[in-house]
Amino acid sequence: FHLIRNFKQQVGVTPNQFYIQCKIFGVKQALKENMKETDLAADFNFSDQSYLCNLFKKQMGITMKDFKRNFEQH
Repeated sequence: FHLIRNFKQQVGVTPNQFYIQCKIFGVKQALKENMKETDLAADFNFSDQSYLCNLFKKQMGITMKDFKRNFEQH
C-alpha cells in the first residue's frame, strides 16, 4: 500500500492506471498502422476485443473506430 501511495503522489495515477495508460498508448500507435481490433486485443493482452474497445472509449472519450477515422483524415 505504501508503494502504491508513493507512486500515485509522484505520477498522479495508481500503478494499475499507469499500466493501462501505457497499453492504450501502444494501442493508439498500432491503430495508426491499421491493425485490427482483434489483433490488438491479443497483442496487448486484453481479455477480448470488447473489453479493449470499452476501456479505450473510457480512457480516450471516443471509440477506436472514431480515433482511427480522425487519424486517417489528418
